[in-house]
Amino acid sequence: MKNSLLAFVAILVVFNCCSIFAQQQNKYELELNQFEKELEYKKITPTYKIQVESDTVRFEDFFISFSKLEEPLMIKINNDTIFINEMITQNNVETDKIQVDYTNAVSLIQYYSYYDILMFQTHFYPCSGLGCGVNFQILYHTKTKKTFAFGRFRTGFEMELYNYNDDKPYYLSKSYDGRNIEEINKITYELFLVDFSLQELFPLKNVFAELISHDYEEIISFKKQWLNN
Repeated sequence: MKNSLLAFVAILVVFNCCSIFAQQQNKYELELNQFEKELEYKKITPTYKIQVESDTVRFEDFFISFSKLEEPLMIKINNDTIFINEMITQNNVETDKIQVDYTNAVSLIQYYSYYDILMFQTHFYPCSGLGCGVNFQILYHTKTKKTFAFGRFRTGFEMELYNYNDDKPYYLSKSYDGRNIEEINKITYELFLVDFSLQELFPLKNVFAELISHDYEEIISFKKQWLNN
């Protein structure tokens, strides 16, 4: 009888622990979904969004061409040439900033005429293994000809600008902070004000979101300190 009672108590404890964990998991999922909805609302709609299917693209007054796949990636915009493999990301891609040399193809162009910004999403083709999770976003100012690069590893392929009621464009980075031996992953969201008068961009201070998960599926925690407007 005593053993049966102990077994029942043990089962009850396990059930309660599982129930509490499930409630926390559901809470974090709801918070993450709400955060992503808020981001969606702040997206700036590009004037043009073009899927790249050849080595040249023409629209408005732009003639854009790309180097061959077997060569280091170069993007020529009218008479200006961007040497992509010489650039360093503004954000931490995987723990740290990296050189944009693992790329040879452009898959997407977005143009924001109001801000005079062209954005190029680049990747490596054909990719293999973990390399398929790497992509870069190149921001080009059509007036000053200045560029900035951002990168992603295992954090999706989104490439967007955002506005927070101050008529300025912000870029959202998602940095992968690695996976430990228990397969715990951390992804950090940060906002960068896109200002081409600067030589280097920095994330906004005290503005971030942090997602920790197990094997990308089981959310362990989600917290944010974000802009309110």
